[in-house]
Amino acid sequence: MKNKYLIKLISLCFYLLIWSAISAQTIDDNIYQYSKMHLPPLNVLFENAYNTSSVEYYKSLREYEKKTLSAEKRSWLKYFQIGGLYYYGVNAVQSMDGSLLVPKKDPQDWYNIGASLAVPLDDLFDRGGKVKRQKLKIQSADHQLETAYGEIKMEIVELYTQVQKEIDILKLQLEQFTLAKTNYEQSRLDFSQNKISIQEFSNQKDLYNGVIVQCLNSKYTIESLILKLEILSQTKIFN
Repeated sequence: MKNKYLIKLISLCFYLLIWSAISAQTIDDNIYQYSKMHLPPLNVLFENAYNTSSVEYYKSLREYEKKTLSAEKRSWLKYFQIGGLYYYGVNAVQSMDGSLLVPKKDPQDWYNIGASLAVPLDDLFDRGGKVKRQKLKIQSADHQLETAYGEIKMEIVELYTQVQKEIDILKLQLEQFTLAKTNYEQSRLDFSQNKISIQEFSNQKDLYNGVIVQCLNSKYTIESLILKLEILSQTKIFN
């Protein structure tokens, strides 16, 4: 009976030893690097965010309104009409008194060219108003562009500060992790030498696991925030 208990105890210690090594490796490889991350300067994120789809939409709208204004300023050309007529063949010639003369046998070229001016009164009196209204549309597009860009910059600032805060929290948690790991390793040694009970050893293990969970939560929070920041700012942050 004692041998069975001893085997179970040895198996438990071996399992705890392996799990502890895996946890420590996870902290060192997958979490510690997050506490050393450095975000790009805010001005870089702002500049790259100017190429996001929501901002590009209003940039295109502004360009469209500008081209419409240029077309409106040239619209006076539509008032002028130039026409022409060309005919080749044999034609009867009408005299001044209205009598029809004998047509000539030789074919001849006949052509007529002219120009006309037709200005609709509503266009004439509202031309300045149309130009002014189009300028107002450009100003509206500019305002919408600046508003959309400003909202994106505010979101970037919010995510940026959240990431910085989580990195600082993770640094503190890693200090707690180092202390908890030291206490756990000492308790494991004491337990192997029968200096402490299994309950005391289990308590140290629980404290150690709790700190690991906190570090992992911070790590995933930082990762989520940075991925959002990458999408929003169109900037690669993770290497």
